[in-house]
Amino acid sequence: MQIRFGRNYCPSCNLTIAREGMIEAAKLGRVKGHGPEARARQAEKQRRHAAAVKSWNPSEKPQWLTETVYREKVQPRLSGATIREISTVLGVSEPYAAEIGALPAASEALAKTV
Repeated sequence: MQIRFGRNYCPSCNLTIAREGMIEAAKLGRVKGHGPEARARQAEKQRRHAAAVKSWNPSEKPQWLTETVYREKVQPRLSGATIREISTVLGVSEPYAAEIGALPAASEALAKTV
């Protein structure tokens, strides 16, 4: 195989080198993701979430926000919202936002944005 100008490796070797680099980067990411700073951020998020769940009272939701309104007005509009938009509005991670859309506690915040 021929090595093109400006390259250090042939296409086959370049693929191997790139794969090895990604594996090393993933290892570093996992180490950083489990370090003290990451754990502190995770703990803070969990505390905020637990406080929000504890303080949520279904009787305090707006009178207009019924299951019917949610099902007929909010949910159809949410289907056009991106996970990123939902996570930003609710202040949660994108993976969590992907699962949270149907939870009653999220309804009011989501309803205000759609």
